[in-house]
Amino acid sequence: MSRKEEIIREYKQKDFIKNEFDRTRSEHIFRKRKHAFETKIILNAVNSIKKDKVRILDVACGTGRLLEEIAGSKKNISYVGLDTSREMLGELRGKNIRLKKGDEIRLVLSDAEKIPFRDNTFDVVFSYHLLWHIPFENQKKIIREMMRVANPDGLVIFDTINKNFLWKKIKPALGMKNDPEMYCLSISDIKKIMARGKIARIHKQFDIPIKNRQIYEIFNITNRMQKILPESFFHLIYYGLKK
Repeated sequence: MSRKEEIIREYKQKDFIKNEFDRTRSEHIFRKRKHAFETKIILNAVNSIKKDKVRILDVACGTGRLLEEIAGSKKNISYVGLDTSREMLGELRGKNIRLKKGDEIRLVLSDAEKIPFRDNTFDVVFSYHLLWHIPFENQKKIIREMMRVANPDGLVIFDTINKNFLWKKIKPALGMKNDPEMYCLSISDIKKIMARGKIARIHKQFDIPIKNRQIYEIFNITNRMQKILPESFFHLIYYGLKK
């Protein structure tokens, strides 16, 4: 069984879906702030599209963590949530998401490496917290598939763990181990994967797993300085790609 298949099997466990997946997304201050950060990136992308109705593909959508916020955007949306887990899509289908007149939601059971849509279908294609878990070859296939189904004026948005994160390099010198199951990429890796197109936007985050609000705010100064600090200070890199 490949690492990708192992991840999918774990991901589909019903107890994890029911008890953990949504709850842990807003359990602590650092998770709430990350959710707000990621929401802002997506809403800025959606609202930047110069159309009244924006076609959105959420790759590995899970239980639709960002759907309610997306539905509250300034645009009418046509949202497609794609996931390998029937159970996750079932949870999303059962949510009472408030929609505007003209909004549309469709859920698709599919592998992200073979997105079942034609070229140039969507205005915004995004995926959060997927690529870290799978090996480089799978990451490459998914990014290229996302690029394929995005239209020329659209945006492809995803996050990666930063291969050049300074703390990741310091830990072994301190006798600490890095997580062997996380697959990291650098900006140069992304450029090689893209083949064509350009990096239109980069956002950086020092993802700090601190539960105490006061202590968190001290370390969060790094995130407020993301425009001036080098890439190596940040654990996560968020990309916005254009064809």
